[in-house]
Amino acid sequence: MPVPAAAAEAAVLAAEAVVRQAAEEALAQLAGRAVMLAAGGSLLSCFAVLPDPRDPRGIRHSLPCLLVLVTAALLSGKTLLEDVTAWIAHAGPQVLAAAGAYRDKHGDLVPPHKKTVTRVLGALGAQALADGTARFLAARLPAGPAVFPVRRPVLLPSECNSARFPSRSWSTSLATK
Repeated sequence: MPVPAAAAEAAVLAAEAVVRQAAEEALAQLAGRAVMLAAGGSLLSCFAVLPDPRDPRGIRHSLPCLLVLVTAALLSGKTLLEDVTAWIAHAGPQVLAAAGAYRDKHGDLVPPHKKTVTRVLGALGAQALADGTARFLAARLPAGPAVFPVRRPVLLPSECNSARFPSRSWSTSLATK
């Protein structure tokens, strides 16, 4: 028995909404990790440790390439999925080359399609992205306990007995500079 067109369309829209929600969560996770990686390291090598959720047949753009392009869009201020995919679609050849984008038979760099980006982010999910980047960052940490620099305490003006800092009603606690 055939399914009415309206019911089929509603099912497709519901499925797209689920994928879009998962993609939005992955975008938020990616934005947070980008800040941590901005201090140094290679995004491509970070994202290379993540398992690609796609079937290997027919893949044109690697998972690290897609995630680097998404990160670049996020760092450019694009926070909505539609804005991110539009930014990727209009990315320049230098950006696409740096991300390792696919080249067609003429040697031209081809940006990933917006549906590819949405599907990959939805399939990958925020938790897998967080786990993979956390493993990468943990492997880069030196062994041993974390050591933080200790700074000298600085006296507030109310704690000084010189003419330069007359006594005021300031707090008498120590502050660190």
